[in-house]
Amino acid sequence: MAQLVDELHADPWGRSVLRLISKNYKGGQIHVSFTYPEAGNQGPIYSYGNTLNPAGLGTRQYHGYFYTDTGRSRDLNPQMQGIRIFEYWIEHHYGKFNLNYVRLGAINPWITFNKSIISGLFGFWAFNEPGIIGTTPGTANGPLVTTAPPGLSVENVIGDNLIAKAMVVSGYWDPSGGIDNRRGYKQYWDLNTNGVELLYELTWRGGTYSLNPNDNGKPWFVRFGGQYHTGYGLSNVYDVNGGYFFLTGADRQTYWGNTQYYAMAEAMLYREPGSYNRGLTAFLKGKWSPWQKRGSTSKGVYGGLAYEGVFGRNSDVLFAGWAMPFVNQGVITRSQNQTVCTQMPNCSVIGWQGTLEVGYSAQITPWLFFTPKLWWVVYPNVRRDLGDLVSAGFELRISF
Repeated sequence: MAQLVDELHADPWGRSVLRLISKNYKGGQIHVSFTYPEAGNQGPIYSYGNTLNPAGLGTRQYHGYFYTDTGRSRDLNPQMQGIRIFEYWIEHHYGKFNLNYVRLGAINPWITFNKSIISGLFGFWAFNEPGIIGTTPGTANGPLVTTAPPGLSVENVIGDNLIAKAMVVSGYWDPSGGIDNRRGYKQYWDLNTNGVELLYELTWRGGTYSLNPNDNGKPWFVRFGGQYHTGYGLSNVYDVNGGYFFLTGADRQTYWGNTQYYAMAEAMLYREPGSYNRGLTAFLKGKWSPWQKRGSTSKGVYGGLAYEGVFGRNSDVLFAGWAMPFVNQGVITRSQNQTVCTQMPNCSVIGWQGTLEVGYSAQITPWLFFTPKLWWVVYPNVRRDLGDLVSAGFELRISF
């Protein structure tokens, strides 16, 4: 679905609008994309975390919502479902080959930052991003929700191999966690409270990913980046008096500032003789946060393999990956002291959760892709006593 959103840009339409200003202008784009998740029975399309998640943190918090997830309980779903504006922005390109750009509007960071060509095939967001700090004040560096934060993004290509990126966005694009801004068009620019989130990234690339016309080797790149949030957040353990907030019911302790860092690499390991795209490619990424009482995840390791051109079909891709987020000590303490754990004799909280995902992307027509997928979730809700989850589904992707 990440690829779908990335591919469903309005470039031809956007450029035609910009030509109303100047027929010679070729360096811009207007982009609008949306999602329309809807279940006919008003029930959840996916329910990961709903039954294992009575206290608000669960499988979806650590691994991310599906891109079409309406989530939450049935009584809230009528409000949660329906059209959502995903992104809307304008863009100006400049420089050599028009590769540099400035982008302004509501922008999903993880379509351009920490980008992996392979990871966009996976259904869980954990494969696509290391977490965004400004999700909600209560969860901090949880997975991204299905609306994008407003801000400014800049990319600059330096020479044949280096790419530098930076982005500044609203600290929280929905402090309520998706309830008040479920349609995606509201903006929150209270800098004194919500602050801003800064993202930065450097990429070094080689092989046919580089701009060197003489480098025809197998493509590869490495990326390093980080995030800094200037706004407030709520402790995942303590109340204002220093007690456990989920036991006392008092207001949660407030902190200011949050950071996390990430790194990733992607490389084509094998290329079929005489082919450009057919072959085996792998990616590996990780994230790290120094905080144990802020947010939910302190570390994460994600990786996968994809073979393009299987079964004699040039554009079909067989892929498999493993996502393993580690929760911080505050979440472990909170989970151990919740009544859903203390009242169960066999409750066993562990510090991580894993998902194995296997899928096959089949190109039916030049514009239609059918992708069946299988998920195996290990230790859902970071609990060993709940049993693993196995689920299957499919995606239909349309690209114009």
